[in-house]
Amino acid sequence: MELDLSHKNLQPHELKSHLDSCATVPRRVVLHHNPRLADEGTFTLAGWLSQPNVRLRLKELHVSHCSISSSGFVVLIEAIKRAWVGNRQPLWLRIERNSIDVTIAEAYVKSGIICNAPAGCSVTRCVQMERGAKPLIHCKFVEKQNATQSVTHPSTASPQTRHDTFQRPIGMGLAPYWYGYGPCVGWFVGQKQEKRSSSSSSGSSESYSYSASERQAEHCQPDPEPPAEKIYGASSKSAAKPAKRKRQC
Repeated sequence: MELDLSHKNLQPHELKSHLDSCATVPRRVVLHHNPRLADEGTFTLAGWLSQPNVRLRLKELHVSHCSISSSGFVVLIEAIKRAWVGNRQPLWLRIERNSIDVTIAEAYVKSGIICNAPAGCSVTRCVQMERGAKPLIHCKFVEKQNATQSVTHPSTASPQTRHDTFQRPIGMGLAPYWYGYGPCVGWFVGQKQEKRSSSSSSGSSESYSYSASERQAEHCQPDPEPPAEKIYGASSKSAAKPAKRKRQC
């Protein structure tokens, strides 16, 4: 059985409805070219992959061109790693043309969890397993990714921009992060530090590098209040100021 939902412009809740409505677990799930899935879609897939009957039947998962970042990639890989332990055949995963940091994917390849599917590998055969290795995932063309989007440094961004653009910090584990309009808890991946860039008013760019703990402490601070003229309007700016007391003799 094959579940082909490619080019459907799906949202994560729609994907969950399709997966839950399947009477039997499909052997092949095709989701490529659904950019609205993004990282939230990987959380939906991670929950679905944790079901025992899924790992027994699912052979292929295609999520290329789905706007997945490095954080979503790690969420998906970690879910497969937990579910596929003991399986005799790796899962065939196509996840190219997203916004994944190639160095993170290469780290999984070096650890032996991912086989980059060299010549001879297929959905039903793994060359590395024949040599004694135990990869859990076939990941062909994982090195072919789109350019990752730069993030504005939080200290120079407005509260609205900070909420909209802040990504999960670099590290390995669970930590709070800003997503959308509020704080969440999710996976963060990679090394201790991450470079971020921001453009000043003159157009020059400057690199920043700081640890996840510093970033966490910074984002626990409350957002600054907007100026009075934005609340009361320019015409009533004087009304916002407290009245001066008359001098008494």
